[in-house]
Amino acid sequence: MSKQRARPPGSGSGEGRPACARSRGAKSPRASVSRTRPGNLPQPAGDPAQAGPAAPPPPFTPSALIVVPDEAFAARLASLARDAALAPVVAPDLAAARSALARERWDVMLVDSALPDGSGLELLREVRALALPTPVMLVTHEARVEEVLQALDAGAGAILPRRATAAQLGVAIERAASLVRVEAFRRQIEARYRQVFDRALDAAFLVDPDGAVVEANLAASRLSGVAAPAAGDDFAGLWPGPVRDALSAWLAQLAPDEEDGASNVLELTLAAGPSDGPGGPADGFEAVLELRGSGVPGTVPPLRHVLVRDITERERLGRRALHAERLAGVGRLAADLAHELRNALAGIDGVLQVLQHDAALPASRQEILGEARDRIGRTREVVFDLLAFMRPLRLARLAWPAGVVLDALAEAVAGHPEAAGVAIERADRCPVGLSVEVDASHLRLAARNLILNAAQAMGGRGRLEIGAERRGQEVWFAFQDEGPGVAPGLAERVFEPFFTTRGEGTGLGLAIASSIVESHGGRLFLEPSRRGARFVIALPLAGPAAPGRRDVV
Repeated sequence: MSKQRARPPGSGSGEGRPACARSRGAKSPRASVSRTRPGNLPQPAGDPAQAGPAAPPPPFTPSALIVVPDEAFAARLASLARDAALAPVVAPDLAAARSALARERWDVMLVDSALPDGSGLELLREVRALALPTPVMLVTHEARVEEVLQALDAGAGAILPRRATAAQLGVAIERAASLVRVEAFRRQIEARYRQVFDRALDAAFLVDPDGAVVEANLAASRLSGVAAPAAGDDFAGLWPGPVRDALSAWLAQLAPDEEDGASNVLELTLAAGPSDGPGGPADGFEAVLELRGSGVPGTVPPLRHVLVRDITERERLGRRALHAERLAGVGRLAADLAHELRNALAGIDGVLQVLQHDAALPASRQEILGEARDRIGRTREVVFDLLAFMRPLRLARLAWPAGVVLDALAEAVAGHPEAAGVAIERADRCPVGLSVEVDASHLRLAARNLILNAAQAMGGRGRLEIGAERRGQEVWFAFQDEGPGVAPGLAERVFEPFFTTRGEGTGLGLAIASSIVESHGGRLFLEPSRRGARFVIALPLAGPAAPGRRDVV
């Protein structure tokens, strides 16, 4: 039978010479053996979910420590070990063997029962006291029954008579090497399954019949609101008090022989405090966790396998979608009501206008009717803003020169009484031929709201500069007023619907303007300014401008 012979590392050119054999008058140093241990795979650094696949381990070569004082017999055993694809190292006495055991772990050991400085049984007992799984074969000289029983009692894996034939010794060594390889393969498989277990994104627990944690992966230590587990911890005790009873009852119902845990599902909500709105940081729960449990067949005692998945974000998205759907329904209802209200106000205003112009009506009554009409006019503006905010935008965009668009924006409030005292100045800094693609009516509405906002901030009087300039691949239309500006704490909220710092108004003007600009693929933002407030409409550049008169926009 042909076998692969493995030369022991550091053996040099002397094929049959023991690596640590005793020489006359001196001891030769033992050559170092380098090999990879099965099961000792590299541990993932950092988050296991972010780590890449582990590299396959190098080929495993089992080692053999031969503790035999006879150089010729040791060389014979070393040759048989190499035939079994083992890497042999020879230690000629008990002291050398102890030194070798202190340096590293050995996969197979062949120990002579009679050593110059002690007994092989003594070394065997020391190996077993260290709880090493190394199979130890004891080489006996006379193989007395008493010696064999002592060896077996000490944990010897095999008894090899010194006078056994080479074939018998080879079979025994080959069997020991096979057992080592099987154990190495088992440890490699176990290590790979352990990596899969630890790298899983879902938290995984093994729980015994008493509810104690047997194993937990790395994700189990990152569960929101759940204590980091350790072997022996009470599984239910890791969770907040309000859910422990439900968790214990669910865990007790898991059948030990249940292989499919799909039906054994429990959803737990870990409360975080009162809600202040859906989808917010305090939306009524800290975490929502889904638990799937099943029994692990064939385990003694019967274990339960529990997978925990964090579905908090899914629940939040679901609540936000439901909230958005409700808001959409309320919006449709509000739009219908606004239409009816606008028509009713128009009719009332018409009647008041007829009465106000009745020559027989006293002047005091006419003044009262005029005030009523003013209030109806403000109410109609509120309804108009609400409809503009709720109405879906349908844009009809064309490319126009930036200067033309600037003129149109500056004229958006022509004749409006609230802007009568505001001096609007144009500052066109765009190169000739620069154009943007806009829907005229909608963009003028956005400019109207910005200008009226500036007029209100300046108390109805002041200077407003509307400028246009190129910034990268955008044209910036800036509205710079001379008002008090926007307080730093409010800068992030000015575009929120219904937010206003004035006693009157709907707080929809800037929200409408922002929605219109964003529908054009642009941005509306508040740029820091040393004086007043500076709102900027940033629109992307377009292709060539459409032909036509400058007053089309």
